[in-house]
Amino acid sequence: SSGINAEYGVSLFVLCTCLTILVKTLQSLLMGRMAQTLKRHINTDLPHPWGWLTGYIFIVVGMGMTILVQSSSVFTSTITPLVGMGVISIDRMFPLTLGSNIGTTATAILAALAATGDNRALTIQVAM
Repeated sequence: SSGINAEYGVSLFVLCTCLTILVKTLQSLLMGRMAQTLKRHINTDLPHPWGWLTGYIFIVVGMGMTILVQSSSVFTSTITPLVGMGVISIDRMFPLTLGSNIGTTATAILAALAATGDNRALTIQVAM
């Protein structure tokens, strides 16, 4: 029993360490011109009659990135410091986070489709 608790502690420590390294790396990479370019392009709406589509496009981007990295926690932990640094606005973070949550569901459904036989319906129900 104590061995299992130690494993959880080590896993949590490794996870927190990796997330800290990710945040520090992003902070060092996104200084200067790169931050300004990213800020200008991410926080800009589409031109006039299509401005209303901007949020939906960022939902799809959040879904795609989460499916790509297979973790909404990693994606959200990546964009949160970018908001803190002012690179991404909160108005852009909301659809990205929403898309990330939808992407997690898509990833769970893909995993559920790997089940065979009578278990498939149950696994898809759990994934939903």
